[in-house]
Amino acid sequence: MKVLLIDDHPLFGFGFAQALSQGASGIEVLTAPTIQDGLVQAAAQPDLDIVLIDYRLGDTDGLAGLRHFGDRFPLVARVLISGDEDPVLAQRARAAGASGR
Repeated sequence: MKVLLIDDHPLFGFGFAQALSQGASGIEVLTAPTIQDGLVQAAAQPDLDIVLIDYRLGDTDGLAGLRHFGDRFPLVARVLISGDEDPVLAQRARAAGASGR
């Protein structure tokens, strides 16, 4: 499985990427600090399975990122990462193209 993690906080991004890659065998984790960098990386990875997008990014918010990835890569699963447990945010994420419930 190939995962792209988009997060602009280096410490969290590195730690999360390490946890994902060590959590199960066969997971390759790529990282990007911005949506734009993530879109470039995704274009070079035709076998990308899933993109994890931080809700709070410096250049934009994760909801916009979900929409951008949906427009460019509709077959790639998209997940919004947030510590916010607001059910309205979850609804907004699904409306923007997040996979799952």
